[in-house]
Amino acid sequence: MKKIILLLILTLIPLVIAQGNLDISLVEYNSETNYARIQISNNLEQDIHNVKFQLGEFPETIIAPTLKSGAATTRVLNVPAGIYKITITSDETTASKEIPFQSSFKEKIEEYEKEQIEKKRTVQIEKVIEQELEKNKPIVEKKSYKNYIIAVTIILIIAIIAYILIKRKR
Repeated sequence: MKKIILLLILTLIPLVIAQGNLDISLVEYNSETNYARIQISNNLEQDIHNVKFQLGEFPETIIAPTLKSGAATTRVLNVPAGIYKITITSDETTASKEIPFQSSFKEKIEEYEKEQIEKKRTVQIEKVIEQELEKNKPIVEKKSYKNYIIAVTIILIIAIIAYILIKRKR
């Protein structure tokens, strides 16, 4: 029994070590077009054969008959945003990794900067429109009531003088 356990441990140790050295990474992802580029790197000391790739529940496909030690290969896919489990299997080892497919931080910053530039343009256009409206606004003369008050006062004075003169003549 001890020999069987020892044999299992010795068999499983290389598999565990191999899993940690097969690197799966998302190199590029565009959330608008769902374009994704995934890199698989063989950091093992030996070549691996019959390398297969599986994304989530999609069918497994062969990506390379042999992936040499220290070499890498990429897969280009259209993947909708989300978190997917990527599994790489070969005759020698198996590796899995969950990768979130979403916009990168850099893309989000660029998108934010574009929005800010667009807001500034909109504000500048509104200011220019307001300035043009101010320049082209029709000139409206403010009516002065002082002239009317002076005119009415003069008419009243003339009317009072005329009334007094007419009364004296009688």
